[in-house]
Amino acid sequence: MWKYYILAVVAVVLILTYTYISDPCNRMLRTDFAQRNPSYLILDSGADEGTREIAYCRISYRKPGDMEIYQDIWVYQYQGTRWEFSKAVETEKKQTP
Repeated sequence: MWKYYILAVVAVVLILTYTYISDPCNRMLRTDFAQRNPSYLILDSGADEGTREIAYCRISYRKPGDMEIYQDIWVYQYQGTRWEFSKAVETEKKQTP
């Protein structure tokens, strides 16, 4: 019986790993943002809303030498077999810590 529990746990881990890797608002957003803005400090990122074809991803960051916290909304579109960056639709200054 314990074999089935182990198999179930492995299946859940694989599903969660696949979801994390295929979600553009996790790994892909941070990578794309860091490539475009290598000196910015990323504070937080995550999914805002979306559909199966379009994802709105939120990212919070600081610019070098600036204590203000900025937040952008980036749009990713699903193009056949992968997610691709489309555009940044909103940028706002949040607050000074």
